[in-house]
Amino acid sequence: DSVSGTDADTYYMGLTATSFVNLNDNFSNVTFDVTDGYIIINPITDKVTVTIIGTNDTSVYDGTMHTVEHYTWSADNDLYVREFFTFAGTESASRKDVGTTMMELDGKLSDDTLKFKNATVNFTDVVFDITDGYQTITERKISFTAKSETKTYNGTEQSINTVEIGELKLANNHTTNVTFLAKGTEVGN
Repeated sequence: DSVSGTDADTYYMGLTATSFVNLNDNFSNVTFDVTDGYIIINPITDKVTVTIIGTNDTSVYDGTMHTVEHYTWSADNDLYVREFFTFAGTESASRKDVGTTMMELDGKLSDDTLKFKNATVNFTDVVFDITDGYQTITERKISFTAKSETKTYNGTEQSINTVEIGELKLANNHTTNVTFLAKGTEVGN
C-alpha cells in the first residue's frame, strides 16, 4: 500500500493487523504486529507577504455615478496561490459627488476580524500588505467670461449682458443662471 498527500498534515497508510492474511498452512496461529506507515508534510513557516492593491480612479464631476472594482494581488512565495486566502468584503467603491470613497479593503468585519484571511494550513505566517482602492471625484472647474464690446457714445443708455461658458462645459442635465449686466450712458462708464 501507499499513502500520499498535498497539504500540510500527517497522512497514514491505514494498515492494521486485519490488513494481512496468513496464507501459509505451516503456521496456524499467526499474529501480525503492524506499525502503520505515514507521511508528514510540514507547512512553510517562513513569513509570506501577500500584497493587495485596490483599483483606483479619479474622475472630474459629471453628475453620474463612477465605480471602481476589484484588486490585484501577488505573493512573495510562488507556492502561495489565490485559493489560499479568503476575502470577506466588498471590492468596489462608488461616488457621484466631489470627494473620495474608499473600498475599505484593509478594514475589519463586524466581528472585529480582518477582511483578508489566510485559509490554508500550508503556510503558517501570512501577512497581508494592503493598499486600499478608491474612487475620487474632483471639482468641475467652469469659467464664465462676460463678453466685452466697444460702443460709440450716442446719448442713450447702452448695455451688454452676454456671458460665455469656457472650454469645460456644465455636466449633463445641469444648468446655470448667471446674470451679468453692464450699462452706462457716459464715456468710460
